[in-house]
Amino acid sequence: MNGITFQQIEDLNAEEAAQMQRYVNNRLTTKRMAEGQRKEELGEIEDERED
Repeated sequence: MNGITFQQIEDLNAEEAAQMQRYVNNRLTTKRMAEGQRKEELGEIEDERED
């Protein structure tokens, strides 16, 4: 197999899976932050209406 060991393939697969998990977590964090900011902005708008 062109000098690649099964262990190297497993290591690459594990690293790829870890990278994908970090990507997903970063996307979720970004999405949550954006949603929180929107809710905060909406809350500020609602607060201004009450005054």
